[in-house]
Formats: sequence, structure tokens, C-alpha cells
Amino acid sequence: MKSSYLLGVRIDSGEESEYLEMLQKSLKKTGKTTLVVTPGPEFLVRAQRDVNFQKILNRSDLALPDGKGVV
Repeated sequence: MKSSYLLGVRIDSGEESEYLEMLQKSLKKTGKTTLVVTPGPEFLVRAQRDVNFQKILNRSDLALPDGKGVV
């Protein structure tokens, strides 16, 4: 899985199988919360105005792009 940044927000890219494997490993760990976000254009715009929102997005375990506009 590869990560890149768009307007300061991390976006992960990879194959569906990689996402599923990462999630399965994460869910098997006892007591660990997994944060998955789906940044779309509206997230990117808000992250420009709200630094705390941007930090939350960038601290997520998995940031899946929400649509072709972000890809």
C-alpha cells in the first residue's frame, strides 16, 4: 500500500486485497481501535480550514479515497 498527500491530507492507494488484509490484522489485535476515513473533495476543503480535522484524517489507520475526484 502506498500513501500520498493531496492538499495536506493523506490518501492511501493500493489493491482491495491489501486493504482487507490490513483491516483483518488490525481487527485481530485485542483492544485496538481502527480508524478508517474516506476523504472526498469536501473533506479536503474542510481540512484546509480546520487543522484539527486535517490531523484526525492524517492519523487514521486507513484513508480510502472517496471517488475518482480524489484519485
